[in-house]
Amino acid sequence: MKNKILYILMMTLLMASCSSLSDNLDVTGQDGAIVLHFQTPDVAVKGTVEDNECESYMSHLDVLIYEWNGSSHEPFHHERIQVSATPSGKVSLHKTKDDFIQGREYKFFVIANSMLEETKFKKDGSIISYADFLKLDQTDKLIHLSGVDHDIMNPHYPQMFLMDGVAYMGEHEPVQPGRVVVNHPASPDDDVLLKVTLRRAAAKILITIIPGDKVTFTPELMAQSQGYLIRNMPNRTTLAAEGGYPVNDGGARPYWESTTISQSPYFKIVKVKDENGLDCDGMQLTAYCYSHEWLKDYVFERGTSVVMMLPLKYKESPEAEEVVYLNNYYQFSVTKNLKIKRNTVYDLRINLNAPGAEDITTPEEVREIKYFTAPWEVV
Repeated sequence: MKNKILYILMMTLLMASCSSLSDNLDVTGQDGAIVLHFQTPDVAVKGTVEDNECESYMSHLDVLIYEWNGSSHEPFHHERIQVSATPSGKVSLHKTKDDFIQGREYKFFVIANSMLEETKFKKDGSIISYADFLKLDQTDKLIHLSGVDHDIMNPHYPQMFLMDGVAYMGEHEPVQPGRVVVNHPASPDDDVLLKVTLRRAAAKILITIIPGDKVTFTPELMAQSQGYLIRNMPNRTTLAAEGGYPVNDGGARPYWESTTISQSPYFKIVKVKDENGLDCDGMQLTAYCYSHEWLKDYVFERGTSVVMMLPLKYKESPEAEEVVYLNNYYQFSVTKNLKIKRNTVYDLRINLNAPGAEDITTPEEVREIKYFTAPWEVV
C-alpha cells in the first residue's frame, strides 16, 4: 500500500515556483505523515527596495485547522512548529492523513512569527473557536523600527514580521483560498500536496527626498536633526487577514498612535539624481506599520503621515546668500487615499525646493508627492 503522505509546501511571499517535492524530501517514515515543507524567500520590490534580512526571517509557525461540518467551522487541531533551526525546510505535523475524516473539508490557517503565547490559541483546554481566532491580534509599538539592532536602552525592536496564509490545493493559488479535502475518497492512498502563500501583516514605507536647485542637504546638518515621527501609526493587527481590522471598541481601544520624534538607522542621507540627472545628497526613510483604513477625509489629521526634521541650506537665487534652516519640519501623507494595506510597499518620491515650518506641531504639509504602490513580494 502506498504511503499516504500530506505535503504542505510553504511558499512564502509569492515564491514564483517550486522544485520537485520528491527530491530529498525527508519524510519521517510514519505511514500517513503530514510533512510541512517551507521556503524562505528573497525579498525585492521592482528593484528599488533593498533586501532586509528580517523581512523574510521565519522563527516559528502556528498551524490551525478547522473542520467544516456543513454549516460552521469547528476547531480541529493546533500546533506550533519551530522552523528557524530547520535548514532543510521540512518538518512534520502531529496529525496524519488518517486523522482527517474521509471526504470532509478542512481549512488550514498558517501563521508565521506570531508573538502570542501558545496558550492564546486555546480556551478551556481546547482550540479557540473560528470566530475567536479571527479576532486574535498582536500589538507592536515599535513596528516602524522592525529590524533595527537591539541596544541596551531599547531591547524591544521587532526582529521578524508576522505573516499569514491559508492552504490550498492545485498549481495556482485561488483568489480566496478556502477549505480543502485532504483525505479524498477517490484517492485514499495517494499523496496529497497542500500549498500556502504567506504574506506579511505589515506594510513597508519608503520615502525618498530629492532636493531642488535651491536646496542642499549635508551630512553635517543632518547630524543635528532630531529625526522623524509617525502620526497615527497603526501598531496592532489581526493575525489572519480574514480577520479584518482589530476591534477598537468604538474608539476605546484605538490601534494607532503617534510615535515620539527620534533618529534611527533607517533615516539617512543617500545619493539621488537631481532634476538634471546629476548625483546629489538626498534623504531616505524606511519604516513599517500595520494596515488601516481611515473613514474621514482629513489626510493630515486622520491619516498616517510622517513628520521629518530636515535641516538644509536654502539659496533663493544664484546671487542670493545661502541661509541655513535648522529647525525645519515637513509632513508627508503615507498614501494618496486613507488606506494602508497588508504586505504592500508605499514608495514616495518627493522633490523639495523650499524651507518648511519652524514648529514641529505645525509642519509644512507637502502635497506634491509621487506615489508608487506595489505588493511587497518577489518579482
